[in-house]
Amino acid sequence: PADGVTVYVREGKYSISKTIKFTTEDSGEENAPITWCSYNDEKPVFSGGVAISGFMKIRDAEVLKRIEKTFHDSILVCDFQKLDISDSGKLEPKELTFHRRKPLAMELFFNDEAMTLARYPNEDWLKISDVPQFGTELIHKGDLPHTRFGIPVGRHYGRFGYESDRPERWHKTEDIWVHGYWSWDWSEAYNKIENIDAIKKEIHPAAPYSGYGYTKGQRFYFLNVLEELDSPGEYYINRKTGKLYFWPPGNVNKGEVTVSIMENPLLVLENTS
Repeated sequence: PADGVTVYVREGKYSISKTIKFTTEDSGEENAPITWCSYNDEKPVFSGGVAISGFMKIRDAEVLKRIEKTFHDSILVCDFQKLDISDSGKLEPKELTFHRRKPLAMELFFNDEAMTLARYPNEDWLKISDVPQFGTELIHKGDLPHTRFGIPVGRHYGRFGYESDRPERWHKTEDIWVHGYWSWDWSEAYNKIENIDAIKKEIHPAAPYSGYGYTKGQRFYFLNVLEELDSPGEYYINRKTGKLYFWPPGNVNKGEVTVSIMENPLLVLENTS
């Protein structure tokens, strides 16, 4: 129309499985714009997640062995296979500097509030205690004495030290990750752990490593650790078995529990106005 058009979205919850993309064609023209908005004071909700149910007490003895006994009655399990959820996504190594994004892993929500992937410590951070200056994995090998970011030639980045006895309690480390600000407070990254040497107190991250290496005194925490599921609001997903372990902060039968199923953004605006 000559004066443009308004597209109203009515109240309701809209389940989205693919990215909604708006381009120039969805904006109209300068004198005939296309306006997208909610109808009156209604509040439509677009969701990239699905509601889940069927939570039960944990019966698997091997799983219970990895969780502190006093928490056994608080943590519930949900079998995705019984809900026809075949893909629980996967964690990806990623650096969040300069908006470099990887597909998003599945997340858990309780009454529309994001829950926390089981981590240690629950709050605050650990500090890198040491970065050994020898080994085969060297950053900027053969570069100038110092790069523009001040990282010296030959800094080792295949392992780093920590000060904690906690990892000695963990039964398995095949899907444990670390999140940290490894060299600079403006560059954070997620890394999968290849191995933890609990005797030497050294972490061997899996490649790809942080682009800026690792620096003594910088902060980090462990995540995706079943043994650290120890407080309300935390969860752990076993992506091999398709089972979710969750300590709900409220009654799951009275609240809404959802998981995100989209790996890509819900909404993309490209050349719009």
